[in-house]
Amino acid sequence: MLHAINSRKVRLGAFRGAGTRVPIEDVVTSMVFGPLTFMSPEDRGAAVGCLEEALGLTRPVPGGAVELRFWPRLQLTGDALRTRYVEPDLLLADAAGAFLIVEVKWGAPLGEHELAAQWAALSHAERRRCVHVLLVQETERYRGAVEEDAALLERRGLAAWRPLVRSWRTLTALPLAAAREGRSDAVRLWAAAVADFVRREHRFSMHGWDQIGLRRAGELDWRYVQPWFDAMVGVQAHEGWWNDG
Repeated sequence: MLHAINSRKVRLGAFRGAGTRVPIEDVVTSMVFGPLTFMSPEDRGAAVGCLEEALGLTRPVPGGAVELRFWPRLQLTGDALRTRYVEPDLLLADAAGAFLIVEVKWGAPLGEHELAAQWAALSHAERRRCVHVLLVQETERYRGAVEEDAALLERRGLAAWRPLVRSWRTLTALPLAAAREGRSDAVRLWAAAVADFVRREHRFSMHGWDQIGLRRAGELDWRYVQPWFDAMVGVQAHEGWWNDG
């Protein structure tokens, strides 16, 4: 799908007409993060490192190979905040457990206490090392819901919650992170494809500037062959208007 969208064969908005059985957030999650599952463990770890760099977060001490779990069904116990279980879009884990939860929104609102329920479903050990990322188009739109969930988790003794609300535009920095020495071609190609996708589909991204073929021009050295203005006589006083008629 990344190739189809970046080659202008389809637009992401086409999925909006597919009904509720094809939520656009699930399509985006699969397109952006799905390729990591086909990488070698080394490349997958490097790609996750690029993602963390673009998002501006630091992972706890790595605990081995990274595993991606798409839409994991996390059970809720006790006084449930929502239902018996909750499904974040993506959970990243290593041998020490989950270290990153990603909730994807592409214009849709958050459900009631959606983020708080996801955090509550983690074990105590996972909450100590995990960061909760919310990827959205407009960060300000979700401020109220995040603040409400933070207060709720504080009252229930489930702090310290570490929410990180980021715009999709931050992922346009992936190619820069992937350009570092030691990154493989697979990681660089994935980073470039994701950045192109965001530039093309994000509602607040500028379109077209990468395709118009601008080239850097050299400095101009202005040299006048003839002194055009030296022979002109200045007007000392206004003596009325004239025309050709």
